[in-house]
Amino acid sequence: MPQLSPFLDHLLAEALRRDPRRRTPARELARRLLEQESGSWWRAQIDERNLQGAPAMAERSGGHLTPLVGRDRELAEIERAYRRAVGLAPDSADLPPGAGTEALPDSPAPGTAAPEPARGGALWLVGPVGSGKSRLMRAFAEHARRSAEPPLYLYGRSAPQEEDRPCGPVLRLMLRWLRLPPQTTHLGPREQAALERVAPPKEALTLARALDQRASGESEAALVPALARWLILLSRRSPVVVFLDDVNFADDGTLGVLLRVAEELSGKPLFLVLGSRLHDGESNARLLGQLERALESRALASRVELGPLDEEAVLELVTRLFHHSAPRLRIAQVLYQRSRGNPGMIGEIVRGLLQRGEAHAYRPAGAAGSGPGSSRPADFGLGMEDAGLVLSISPERLPLPESLSTLIHGRYRKLPPLERRWLRRLSIVGGRISTSFLLAAFQPVGEAELLLVLERMVRDGWLVPAGDRFRFARPALREAVYRAIPEDSRARLHAQAARALAPQRGQSLSIADAYQRAFHLRAAGDAPALLRVLRPLLKAMVKRGQTQRVHAIARWGVEALDTLGRTKAREIMRIEFLEAAADAADRLGYRGEQRAWLDQLSDLELSPETDAASLARVYLLHGRHAVSTGQYGLARGFLKNAVDLGLRAGAMDVLVSEAERRLSAVQAHVGELEGARELAKRALERAVHDPQRAVTHLQLGVIDLLEDELESALRQVDRALSLLRNSRGWNLPGVLAAAHMLRGRVYRLLGRPARALGAMQHAVRLARQAAERRLEMEATARLGGLLLDIDRAEDAEAKLRDALLIANETEDRRGQTLAGLWLGILLWEHDDPEAPRLLARVGPLANEMGLSRAEALCLAIQARISRARGDFEAALQDSLRASELLERHGAEMADRIVITGTRALILHTVGEHDAGARLVKDLRRRLRRESERVQNPELRASHIDVSRRLLDAVLSPEGPIYPRLMLPA
Repeated sequence: MPQLSPFLDHLLAEALRRDPRRRTPARELARRLLEQESGSWWRAQIDERNLQGAPAMAERSGGHLTPLVGRDRELAEIERAYRRAVGLAPDSADLPPGAGTEALPDSPAPGTAAPEPARGGALWLVGPVGSGKSRLMRAFAEHARRSAEPPLYLYGRSAPQEEDRPCGPVLRLMLRWLRLPPQTTHLGPREQAALERVAPPKEALTLARALDQRASGESEAALVPALARWLILLSRRSPVVVFLDDVNFADDGTLGVLLRVAEELSGKPLFLVLGSRLHDGESNARLLGQLERALESRALASRVELGPLDEEAVLELVTRLFHHSAPRLRIAQVLYQRSRGNPGMIGEIVRGLLQRGEAHAYRPAGAAGSGPGSSRPADFGLGMEDAGLVLSISPERLPLPESLSTLIHGRYRKLPPLERRWLRRLSIVGGRISTSFLLAAFQPVGEAELLLVLERMVRDGWLVPAGDRFRFARPALREAVYRAIPEDSRARLHAQAARALAPQRGQSLSIADAYQRAFHLRAAGDAPALLRVLRPLLKAMVKRGQTQRVHAIARWGVEALDTLGRTKAREIMRIEFLEAAADAADRLGYRGEQRAWLDQLSDLELSPETDAASLARVYLLHGRHAVSTGQYGLARGFLKNAVDLGLRAGAMDVLVSEAERRLSAVQAHVGELEGARELAKRALERAVHDPQRAVTHLQLGVIDLLEDELESALRQVDRALSLLRNSRGWNLPGVLAAAHMLRGRVYRLLGRPARALGAMQHAVRLARQAAERRLEMEATARLGGLLLDIDRAEDAEAKLRDALLIANETEDRRGQTLAGLWLGILLWEHDDPEAPRLLARVGPLANEMGLSRAEALCLAIQARISRARGDFEAALQDSLRASELLERHGAEMADRIVITGTRALILHTVGEHDAGARLVKDLRRRLRRESERVQNPELRASHIDVSRRLLDAVLSPEGPIYPRLMLPA
């Protein structure tokens, strides 16, 4: 119904309930019909829906595949403009910060706010194709329909192709008001009478005849004022909202109607919303310009521009659309990259996944109809909030919608030859579109000609200004144009750009210019010039912690050397690039590529007598690969060889210190803390620069934490951060991430959840910035554990699954163990049948790697599972094995409480009360002793509290193992 009120819908739903006992009595139905929307029953329905935050009806039944997110600000602006236009109190229009579309404030009941005189108004709703203009207006209309006086809402769209009849979009608005299909060619008596009740007889006749046949020029001249008059008169009966989308494609007659409405809009309760596509041209620029000026001259128009969704909004969309067991963070990252925040593109991707069976609605294990084929795309939409989607493919395989490249190529082919030539040049230049650079690179060209071309590109939506430069409006635009350039032309254009970036005699290039010049030289195929740029650039990027660029530069260097003949100098250069490539691949988690670079290094003929330094670096890189993949026995051998060869070569303190620190980390992982501390101290003595000292202090801090020296661990973090602050010329977000992760771990053990959470979230952000995948995995997994502590179970599960996904991708077996263990604990606490299977895989993996502490904790949890099942024999065996591992290898205090407390609980269960009581007594004594070592009174108090609460929870057979904490307000 165009008179958008759901009152009758709800009334009929109650009257037609399947159960006769639940149907509303006839007398009550009559009373509600008599009172209508202003009655007490309907107001109570609205208040209850707002209080519960129930989604608007369109969100469930509108056929939209994805939820509306990230448009709170734009929705609030539309709401304010509407209230000004129709005369509602402006103060009640303001939305609370962060209000979503399901929690919009309801219009005030009659008499609660002083009405204002209607002033009329218009709003330009502007955005590229797929930005969600119609979706946003539908959300606005669904809110407006819940008001005491719902407006008449009419929606239409102009088509880019020629209309079948003049003023076609406005005629379809009229048919919608009459509740007739768009193809209607004549009016019946009912519709004719309705039209005559609004419009004068002559104009009503004109409107009816316009449907009967294609209007001639003479009838079109009469039709334009008749339609405009109809809209104006319609607003006398109730507030009217008219939304005409894609008005830039409107025919002359439609624009004529809108122009006449604009001239009479002042003082009418009529809100005119004009949707316009960016970058898609205009069918009649002259009339459209007149319409803009007419609205501006009367101060009636405002403008809302829909940009792309940001990453946070895409994550919210994915969180609402996908089940919490799916890797939602990764899905959101890939969707954002594929769509660049365009909601329409996201919808296309998801719809394609459903159609191909690559995504399906979540069903619990064993539920009827579960599996990829259980949800057809056409059925998806109702109940989505209750189930959610899961993927049957990895997030990285999400496709790019085909329509995007097709659209761009279509636009590109329509350009004149001169503009296509400049677009090709601009796609080569990429991020350095400045007039000075373009004039230097692509001579001969005049500045006036260039400025004219750039102005046209901006106007047509290819470019946008960015300070004193320009950039492509969307990355996909540049990519599509770039791919269309023939290979020989591409190399020639890159060579021109590289020459423009060459330094003048006596000058040096900035890092940004050097990287751009290297990019163009590589594309131009000039290997000798490229190598001269790459070597100093590689050193600069390493110091700045830019792993992605180090990875690219090293690959470019190896590729360039492969095209040239072999010399002694070039072989030395090859080793440098191969080492850098292997190092970057290790940090990025590209295990297959890392092995390939290491194989190339191993193929080099290096002798311990003459090439000890190079061979030491090779062993160090092999040791890092072994650590990253959890092969700790192999890692020990490689790292020890690196230390021995580094000492033999002499003057290699940087390498020896790094090898000893990494060897210390391996020893700490397997519980050999005394040897780990000795190695870390030696590494600190040999450290050459402050960043190397900082990471060694962090390793000492990890050992302090494992030995329950919590304040000492915090001091090590502070020392590391102080060294990093004073390290000029270095920027190492990965080291900062490790520091904040360690700080978060310590604060968790000290009972400071808010500080721990903030530190761990910062660590995750820094790890992503540094592109350190293994570090990101561990910080994400530990963040998941913290979220579980504060009772955010779904967020915790999502983080742990993201961490497990990263661990699997990077072949990080330690990461698989840790993330799998914590996820198994979470799932068991929620009675998920996946938990025992997951823990059964984690235990043997921890045993195989020598991660005795993780194995002991896993055994303790499995013992609790066996006890709950009534298998006391298995529970006793697992808890005993966990206790033995604890005695040999130790554990940090929280794990010690869980392992020992679980053993005591099981002993009590089987009747061995004295043995269980002794364990608890010894554990409480140790807790007091460890807490007394904390000097800060506040930290000591919180440490005692969190330890006691954990012990009480572990000793109880009911509830979660880890007690839930409340963040301070």
